[in-house]
Amino acid sequence: MLITIAIKENRVSEKPTLEETALWQRRLASQANNRAWSLAESLSRTPEEDEEMLQASHAAMHFWKIIGTDKNRAHAALLVSHAYALLGLAGPAEYYQSTWQPLLGPGKADPWEIALARAVAANVAAAKGDAKAHRAHYAEAFALVAELPDPEDRSILEATLRVLPKPKEPSGPATPTRPAAMNYSMTVTSVEDESLRDAFLTPLRAYNQSKAGASNYQPLLVVLRDESGAPKGGAWGYTAYGWLFIQQLVVPEEARGIGLGSKVMAMAEATAIERGCHDVWLDTHEFQAKGFYEKLGYTLFGQLPNYPTPFSRFFFRKALVAPLPG
Repeated sequence: MLITIAIKENRVSEKPTLEETALWQRRLASQANNRAWSLAESLSRTPEEDEEMLQASHAAMHFWKIIGTDKNRAHAALLVSHAYALLGLAGPAEYYQSTWQPLLGPGKADPWEIALARAVAANVAAAKGDAKAHRAHYAEAFALVAELPDPEDRSILEATLRVLPKPKEPSGPATPTRPAAMNYSMTVTSVEDESLRDAFLTPLRAYNQSKAGASNYQPLLVVLRDESGAPKGGAWGYTAYGWLFIQQLVVPEEARGIGLGSKVMAMAEATAIERGCHDVWLDTHEFQAKGFYEKLGYTLFGQLPNYPTPFSRFFFRKALVAPLPG
């Protein structure tokens, strides 16, 4: 039975232009996309939010198919694939994965897109129960995210990495096949080659992050400048895994004894607290600033004698406590 319901409403006299319609569709696509990703990054969704995440991802894909580019449509399909995988629905997750993979691979996408694609591929593999592919994509995703040069890109993708199921270690009595030692050669060099450093660190970071999660690595520099603006020292370090590490603290000889070092350290510690850090550590030589750090509340936790002889190298740590409001 067909029932017709008349609804009175204010109607505009002119039909929207094609440009106005396109703008409206693009706005809806963006809003649905953002809502779906926001829910996908949550670690504790309700069943109602699961349904909303799935419907919002499909809505985003619908509008991007109308108004978007091929890359927009690939991103939308990736989001739908990710949503299904988060819900453990391997069939549709794998189906939509087949639609975005051709456009988001190496040579066809930006580094952040490739990293995101590996993360979603890990999620789909986990939903399928493919442990080998899950481990491989998971490790690759963490390595690619860690190498992204833009801190904002890393932060956005780390929110996705947090919700991925962690792969299980391979089980069974079989012993992994190891390459023969004769296949490797060794050389010694005194040349610092950044490409070699990257080759060493990439698999190490991937392994570390597959075990400990995203490090949230971010450099932290407090730069001390003179009246002309020339850099004369300061603090050089980074934050990672909730810790601040001070690699270097330099105060010019002519500016010592007036509290600049304490101010530089206070600024570095305050910034680390803003980044969510809970502790800081550093090291110093016996002939450098042991007493200075002790006055700032640092506690000695290690000592390396005869480095350099006859001096010791000291290792300090300190808990970072955020100031009380008011």
